[in-house]
Amino acid sequence: MNRLHLILTAALCATPLSVALPSSAAAQQAESVQITVRVIVASASGAPDAALQSVAARLQAQFPEFSGFAQHSTTTVTLGAGEEQRISVPGGGNATIRHLGVEAGQHRFDVAFPGGSTQVRMPASSVFFVGGAAVPAGTLILMLDT
Repeated sequence: MNRLHLILTAALCATPLSVALPSSAAAQQAESVQITVRVIVASASGAPDAALQSVAARLQAQFPEFSGFAQHSTTTVTLGAGEEQRISVPGGGNATIRHLGVEAGQHRFDVAFPGGSTQVRMPASSVFFVGGAAVPAGTLILMLDT
């Protein structure tokens, strides 16, 4: 696998839409999103660690070339439009998650990590995987969960 090759996979969950017009405070709140970012190291051998038990089947389905998945860290933050969060990744680098705002009911993020970057669109209550960069002991996967 090419080190700069990005594996982009989305598993989206449908959510009901509100038809009420938001107030100014509600509109501002809608522009914010709580996101959990799991930093995962995937490898060709081993098994998912206990911290990933709840998402192990999803990881194995999305990344069948790997059998070992180890959680490096997990971070939960609330980001408003234009705000970003830096997250440490194995090997001494950082990933940066920047919330670009909401468009057509989907949150837009710029995701940068050692070896690449991409933009992601995802509705609330969904999961998206970004991966592919080589890190010590395997391949980096970022699991974004809104």
